[in-house]
Amino acid sequence: MVFRTMNEGGIVPDITTYSYLVDTFGRLGKLEKVSELLREMEDGGNLPEITSYNVLLEAYAHSGKIKEAMGVFRQMQAAGCVPNAATYTILLNLYGKHGRYDDVRELFLEMKVSNTDPDASTYNILIEVFGEGGYFKEVVTLFHDMVEENVEPNMETYEGLIFACGKGGLHEDAKKILLHMNEKGLVPSSKAFTGVIAAYGQAALYEEALVAFNTMNEVGSKPTVETFNSLIYTFSRGGLYKETEAILSRMSEVGVPRNRDSINGLIEGFRQGGQFEEAIKAYVEMEKVRCDPNEQTLEAVLSVYCFAGLVDESMEQFQEIKALGILPSVMCYCMMLSIYAKSDRSVIHTVINDSLYILICKS
Repeated sequence: MVFRTMNEGGIVPDITTYSYLVDTFGRLGKLEKVSELLREMEDGGNLPEITSYNVLLEAYAHSGKIKEAMGVFRQMQAAGCVPNAATYTILLNLYGKHGRYDDVRELFLEMKVSNTDPDASTYNILIEVFGEGGYFKEVVTLFHDMVEENVEPNMETYEGLIFACGKGGLHEDAKKILLHMNEKGLVPSSKAFTGVIAAYGQAALYEEALVAFNTMNEVGSKPTVETFNSLIYTFSRGGLYKETEAILSRMSEVGVPRNRDSINGLIEGFRQGGQFEEAIKAYVEMEKVRCDPNEQTLEAVLSVYCFAGLVDESMEQFQEIKALGILPSVMCYCMMLSIYAKSDRSVIHTVINDSLYILICKS
């Protein structure tokens, strides 16, 4: 009632007005009512501000309602309200969170064709979306496009870029981005260094990873538990368990508490290095300090037992995984098939049937 009186009196609502409306009707689960009120304004010749539409878009995006959000987007276009970079950024993020990468690309192209210039926030969302989706090369291309279009990257941009390079093992690209930051006079954050270390780790460049880690102290960037864990996994994947233990000791020296990922890395290091007994000890220690194992931990321990040829222990670990309500991965079944094939063939048919079942479920 107040809103309509306001509108009829010629007082154009602002961002605060619509924030209240969205909050009120959102609590009632009736966001579509806000869209109706916007249409009333449009019909009355009072075109709402772009920020008013964006508030409603943000509310729908927060609820994960793609269809409704796109409805508001098309409504504002039909009313003659030109979307801005913030509008597109909201929708790009919404599509990205639902893994609709083709829609993200299509909408970004529409944004460019409509002569709406993307800003740093837009690129940051795209970098995050495609980085999480595994499109690592596309992330690097986005960065180059950003620079060519004279959009100034910020720390969030660099962190997202190097994080994606770390996941994808693009160590050369990560190194170039780090140099780009240095040229700009920016001190890389711990998250950026974590990504660089991960990138070197994926490429088994152990010395380079350690140099990057040590450089952090020189430039005044303090390592976090994630940085230490990144270095731990770098060494553990190569079976360099002594180096992995040394990093854990270094964590204790500087007062960074180890977490579940730290112990998982240690177990993996022992496993890859053929130190099966030490791997199990690390697992037992994990339980003693009340650090709950996760699926990765349990599968790593199963792998240890299988590689060690311990049939009974392998079966017990496999049953524990299932008892916890975790659907064993295909790799777990492969390991069980392998160890039974080398020992008791009488139960292998059961494992094969289970394997087929999980393959069907996953497909």
